[in-house]
Amino acid sequence: MKVKKKEIVRDVLFLLISLISSVICFTSNEAGYSYMFILPLAFNMCFLVGLKSIIGMQGSIFCNVFTMIAFLRYVILPPITVHTKYYLAYTKYTPTSNERNFAVFLMAYELIAVTVTIVIMYKKDKALSVGQLINGGYKYRYEKWHVVTILTILLICIVSLLNSAVISQFNFITPSLTNALNYSDNYRFYEDTSAMVKLLAIVFNVFLTLIFINAMIKYAIKYKKTNNYFYFIVSTACGLLNIVIYQGANRSAMMIKGIATVILLLVLFPKKKKQLLCFFSIVIFSVLILISSARNHDVLSSALKIAKTLDEYVAGPEDVAVAMHIDKYSGNAGKLIHFIYDLCRPIIGLGSLIKTDTIMTTPEMYNYVIYGSTEGASILPFIGQGYYYLGFLLAPILEMVFVGIANCIEKNMKKGRNLLMTYFWIFIVVRMGFFMAQNSYIQINSLFVFYVIPALILKVNHILISQRKEGIRDMGDGN
Repeated sequence: MKVKKKEIVRDVLFLLISLISSVICFTSNEAGYSYMFILPLAFNMCFLVGLKSIIGMQGSIFCNVFTMIAFLRYVILPPITVHTKYYLAYTKYTPTSNERNFAVFLMAYELIAVTVTIVIMYKKDKALSVGQLINGGYKYRYEKWHVVTILTILLICIVSLLNSAVISQFNFITPSLTNALNYSDNYRFYEDTSAMVKLLAIVFNVFLTLIFINAMIKYAIKYKKTNNYFYFIVSTACGLLNIVIYQGANRSAMMIKGIATVILLLVLFPKKKKQLLCFFSIVIFSVLILISSARNHDVLSSALKIAKTLDEYVAGPEDVAVAMHIDKYSGNAGKLIHFIYDLCRPIIGLGSLIKTDTIMTTPEMYNYVIYGSTEGASILPFIGQGYYYLGFLLAPILEMVFVGIANCIEKNMKKGRNLLMTYFWIFIVVRMGFFMAQNSYIQINSLFVFYVIPALILKVNHILISQRKEGIRDMGDGN
């Protein structure tokens, strides 16, 4: 009954805020966004009809993250954009009023199409819910590292630590000035560095995560066995280090890393939810502020800075309107060739082999529209990418495919019991929950970096220790 009351309060709040947002947008007379009020109404409809039944503790991680991002994008951002007139200072390219209105309708259509897909998939095949994950509903396996695994990880870490070009890309708590000026949400780290340095930095990032998360799990198991509070502190400290040591100055990547770390800590220590959530919420929020302060060199008012930051996270109508013009820079490559190139470029290793100056990826085309250069770090919205390849009616199809991938990953979480791999599963589905505000380049790159690479390492380790594995039967019973 208590849970039911919380859900009712949540639904009423979402409804009221959406209606207030719609009224604010409707009363605005700003040219170009006459139909902005449709976006909060579209969210309201999708939430009441479908989303509210697949979120919360009984919903999956992906569905919860998607709903929150959609809420920010369709309910919170529109009135802020209208109030601050932020779109007037966003880009060198200024969309027309008709293009902005068209972008609003495209976004509303996107939300409806994607919501229908999510509800159908997640109603039909129940994925691992948040409640099942953090309340001890499943037994997890912990595998020791084989000496070969340890030596490989140590070798890569030592080589990386001796390479100043690699180490300079990493920060502790606050980003360096170099990282703040050279951040990229498309994982295109520092164009003047070699492919080998970029690859080494990516692998080092994954291995560093493996070390911290493995230590976090190991000491959580010791705490479970001994009830010694010291092990809880050490385990939590390892999780803290995993959050505050990060690559580049990418806010969303750091936040996703933080969310994944906290969720795994809740799996390990289900009876300490409140303490962990309180402490790590403060940590993540503080680091985000430090990154934003280091990156923000614009001379803007506080209101415009808020609008700019939120727009960078969730990709509003102005971004979509700009994205509709990337076809002007498609070059001579046909759409099919361009699509294949777009899918292959973010794949580690393959991307470097097929890179050519004659074809731009769609994110590069998007930045070219805004800055007249491919070296910008603005994120092409997924619907803009879909519109470029498939037109208005079929634009959401690419996003619907990624919803299917997220659904498959979350169903596999039920079968897999390796705690270390669970962290990377969580990381990926949280990242995929951001998909509307990102694009296939980011999603595919993230899949290969934080899913394929760790999965291969842990699979080899599993084979090596198959005769020596040890586990813990039920982490859900932790204190």
